Amino acid sequence: HKHDWKRFKEAGLNTLFLSLDSMDADILGDVRVGSKLPRILENVEGVLEAVPGLELRVNIVVTTKNIDVIEDVVEWAWKMDAGTVTLREMYYPPTTKVPDEKLFELMALRKRVIERWGHEKFEFADRLHLEEEYAYWAPKLV
Repeated sequence: HKHDWKRFKEAGLNTLFLSLDSMDADILGDVRVGSKLPRILENVEGVLEAVPGLELRVNIVVTTKNIDVIEDVVEWAWKMDAGTVTLREMYYPPTTKVPDEKLFELMALRKRVIERWGHEKFEFADRLHLEEEYAYWAPKLV
């Protein structure tokens, strides 16, 4: 909030990784305690303006608290010309026993964002992704 943007430009930055889980300040505060949405947005806009060509990569942690507002973050990311958006599956509170209806919500979310914006610039760090990674690497590690 009191940054020397010139120093950011001179540092030769090429990528900004941002974790942003909601465009609703209250939900964001619940998911990432202490986060101040207006300050985050101000800082992101400031650094993107100060450093031409800086690639924005947005990471969204999907929880039971924010699953209904994820698409607002994705829309904001695309408006900011983000290079990628990663959806990371996690539950609040984290648990290994997730009710089936929540799994179905995640699958529906994945389908909706792909249908709306395409698959090209999304990354998914969810159970399907982890199972694919395991299926690929497990035989190579034996």
